[in-house]
Amino acid sequence: MAALLIIASSALLTCEGAAQAGPGKPEYPPGTRITASKTAVANVLRQEKYTWTLTESLLVPNQVTLVIPEGQSAAVGFNLVATRLGPEILDSESTVSGEVCVNNTGRVRTEGLRIRDQIEQEVSPGVWQAIANFSIPVSSELRPFSRRCYPYQLDLSLDPQAQYRNKAIITIDNYAGYEGRPRSIAVVTTIDVNFSISTVDATASVSDPFSCPPGFSCELSGTVSTVNNSATVPFTVILSNISAPCGQTVTASDTGTLVPSDTQVPITAYAAVNVYTGTCRPDSRRGGSQ
Repeated sequence: MAALLIIASSALLTCEGAAQAGPGKPEYPPGTRITASKTAVANVLRQEKYTWTLTESLLVPNQVTLVIPEGQSAAVGFNLVATRLGPEILDSESTVSGEVCVNNTGRVRTEGLRIRDQIEQEVSPGVWQAIANFSIPVSSELRPFSRRCYPYQLDLSLDPQAQYRNKAIITIDNYAGYEGRPRSIAVVTTIDVNFSISTVDATASVSDPFSCPPGFSCELSGTVSTVNNSATVPFTVILSNISAPCGQTVTASDTGTLVPSDTQVPITAYAAVNVYTGTCRPDSRRGGSQ
C-alpha cells in the first residue's frame, strides 16, 4: 500500500542550510533532515443475530371440513410463513494498525523526535475531519543515516461505508534551517478497511410433522425446506381413508416447526382441518363400533 508523503510547509523544501544567527540570537549546532512513510489497515469484525417467527394456515382458508368416505382421498394444503427479523448487532470490534517509519537523512542525531498520529474521516468530498489523535512512543533519537519503524494499534469504531485516512506528524527540534525550534513533516495514507461479518441464525430449517388421523394414510409433499430469508413454504397432504369408521369427524393437524441454524431453539405453529368420514350405510361400520 503506497504511502503519500506530505511536507508540512513549502519552506521546508527551499531552506537548505542552518539558520543564520543574528544579533542577540543564540547559535545552534547544525541540524538534520527527516523523511517518513507509513502504513494503515483497519479490521472490522461484526457479529449479527437474526430472529425468526413462524405462522401456519390452510392454503384454502375456508377449507374447514373435508368429506372423505372410506376408499376415497382428498388433498389439503398448508402454508408455513417464516419471517426473518433483524439483524441485531451483538458485537462490533474495529482496530486500526500499522507503522510509521522515519529516516534520518542527515549527518547529526535527531533531537526531540516525537510522532503524533491521527485518524481522519472524509465528511464531504475532499474534506477530512480528525476523529482520533494519539502519540506513538519513541524510545530514543535516530542516529545519522538511520531508519526506524514505530508500530501502533488503536481500537476505534469505524463505519464500513465511510472513507478514512491516517496521518502521522513527525516533529524534531533540530531540523536543518530551523534549529532550536520544532519543525514537523506529515505523511498520509489511505486506510484499507477489511470488513467481515459473522452471523447467528441467518438460516433456518422448516419441517411439517403432520398428524395423520386413525384409519387414514397421509402422503406429504414439500415438507422440509431451508430458508435464508423470509419465505412462505407450502406443502400438500393427500389424505386417504383406508379404514376409518363412518359417521365421525376427525382432525388432521400439522405442527409446523422452524429451527434456527445456530441456536437450535424450535419455533412451532399449528393448523388443522376437520375430516368427516361420510354418512354410514346400513352395512357400514359406525364410529366407535366394530
